[in-house]
Amino acid sequence: MENISDLKSKAVNGSLWSMLEQFSMLFVQFVVGVILARLLSPGDYGLLALTIVFSGVSAAVTDGGFEKSLIHKKDLSSVQINTIFFINIALGLVMVFVIILFAPMAAIFFNAPKLTIVLRVMSVGIIINAAGQTPSALLRKHLAFKKISYSHIFGSVLGGITGIVLAINGGGVWALVISTLTSQLIMLLGYLYCSSWRPKLEFSYSSIKSMLSFGLTILFSSIVFFVIQQFNNMAVGRYYDKTQLGLFHRGSRLPELITSVVEGVVLKMAFPVFSKVQDNNEQLSEILKKTIQILAFITFPLMTILFSNARDLTIMLFTKKWEGSIVFLEFFCIVKLFYPFIIIYKEVLLVKGHAALSSKILVGFSIVEIICVLAFISHGVIYVIISSLIMAIFQYLTYLWFFSKKINISVIDQLGWIGKYVFAAFLVFLATVITDKVLNFSEISLLLKLLIKLLVGVQVYILFAFVLKMKETVYIKNVTQFLTKRIDAAL
Repeated sequence: MENISDLKSKAVNGSLWSMLEQFSMLFVQFVVGVILARLLSPGDYGLLALTIVFSGVSAAVTDGGFEKSLIHKKDLSSVQINTIFFINIALGLVMVFVIILFAPMAAIFFNAPKLTIVLRVMSVGIIINAAGQTPSALLRKHLAFKKISYSHIFGSVLGGITGIVLAINGGGVWALVISTLTSQLIMLLGYLYCSSWRPKLEFSYSSIKSMLSFGLTILFSSIVFFVIQQFNNMAVGRYYDKTQLGLFHRGSRLPELITSVVEGVVLKMAFPVFSKVQDNNEQLSEILKKTIQILAFITFPLMTILFSNARDLTIMLFTKKWEGSIVFLEFFCIVKLFYPFIIIYKEVLLVKGHAALSSKILVGFSIVEIICVLAFISHGVIYVIISSLIMAIFQYLTYLWFFSKKINISVIDQLGWIGKYVFAAFLVFLATVITDKVLNFSEISLLLKLLIKLLVGVQVYILFAFVLKMKETVYIKNVTQFLTKRIDAAL
């Protein structure tokens, strides 16, 4: 077993690189998203949101739960890796066939005739993702997050440029479709370039039998988790027009972008690291605590600043045609705040061999949420998000309780891990609201007002991070030193 200090060193180095690269990707996706939202209509985004439902479930199926199996299993043979690769490809082809066959029915169900051709074209991405899952998992297994981040950045940049060019030339929803496919293809090429592994004509079903139980449980959890995440889009798309779905989808995008970056920085690293200390509860608890605190350090201020400036950001970036998405953005900031923590506890249960328990928790809450959504959606779209928020809170508390039983750390102690981060985020919220009230008496531009509020929020958080002696402030110092050295070397 690796020494805990070595694991920490690898995790910290990987985290620093991943943080820099992920925030670079955040910037790219943010800029591309702003430009496309200005060029395209809410209806275009509503149509894309429906395709994501089907392509996302298909991606979970093609993985077959084997991505985490590859990371979790300590000793892997060449034949096992290649068998999983070809199974992923085969599952991908099956899902493409299913989507091509049933796309017209989906178009009728959602009253969106154009959905048929869009779904069929988007299904190409299923094969691309299937081909990339094995090399991506192997890179994560060896904590090669720097290489993964480069692949993501290049994919985001080239995909974004493609989408913008098409949108300028009147591409409509096809700008979003081709942009997505281009990003996926570039990422696949990046994984293959960065990985030393290459596919070989090897296949042995018996070699992966021992991995099936773990993998299939992960598969079930992944499908249920994605379906419940996308069920809200399906429900809104079924009961309301595509413009309303587009506003709903746009409201979720910025919070999802932040949580996806957090996932890239922390969560993708967590499972491989947890797997290496899965048999030592003391080391596992120590790394979990640090991971939870890093999550809180990054997520709380970002979501608080986004929530506090939701209206001004939406009008400034996307124009008034997206004003209807503001209330959705505010609620999604709160809902998505819980997701990284829910996922990290789910990861711990998985490495401890409690995949079935994790699935039961997920299924139970998913069923209740679906019932709530169906019961209240006719009263307004906002009740869909309220249902998600209530379930997210209870699911988070449930994971805390189960984890307290598994490695003997009380719920109160676990909540104590994030106490000072919640307090600092609350101070950021107060500072931003007060600044907004003061600036309302002036006649400054919306852009200047927004910049001042953002600057105040960031400064308040950094100040209290040092005042409250958050250990993560070392990241600020390390990143500053890292960037300084890079700039000096460039000059």
